[in-house]
Amino acid sequence: MRSWQRVGSPSGFGGRGRRMPYGGAVAAGVLVLLVAWNFVYFFPVHTAQKVPYPGWHARMWLDTWI
Repeated sequence: MRSWQRVGSPSGFGGRGRRMPYGGAVAAGVLVLLVAWNFVYFFPVHTAQKVPYPGWHARMWLDTWI
């Protein structure tokens, strides 16, 4: 099979009925969720909202950040 015949096939096998592995999609989804959680977690610090000291200190993961 020529390479141009595989273009457009989701599995890359020219529609032979093979299932596509979803490991990469799951990993990408987990990464997006982690980035979204990180954004929400640090949002009060980035927007200069008043945060209680224990909450602020919990967000300062590295000693060089303080």
